[in-house]
Amino acid sequence: GVLETVHAGDDIYILGSPKEWGDKFGGYMIDWEKRRLKTRAKCWILTDADAPSWNFDWWLKSKKQGLTVTKRASFKAPSYLIITKRSVVTIHAGEHPLALLVYHEGIAKRHREFFLELWKRA
Repeated sequence: GVLETVHAGDDIYILGSPKEWGDKFGGYMIDWEKRRLKTRAKCWILTDADAPSWNFDWWLKSKKQGLTVTKRASFKAPSYLIITKRSVVTIHAGEHPLALLVYHEGIAKRHREFFLELWKRA
């Protein structure tokens, strides 16, 4: 998976966090974030407008340490994206969740550029 390819000092960009996805898969998201923090990769998260906030001690600590940076967008993303230096995961959280993982540095670069532009505007 994605976390096996990131290291300390790497950046991960997440676009979107559908409220309904958190309702259905919140436990998995929490587990994924805890595993991500062990890699020491920094995560930039641009959440959906209606995404719930987390107040867990470990989460707040990751923000204080600079390992997690969040902003709330004024829109809902069309899907949940996880972008790294080498890959992009697109997750659709409908009735039957679907995930597509693409390992391609060129595609990942374009997605990072897109994410960073959205980040500036949020």
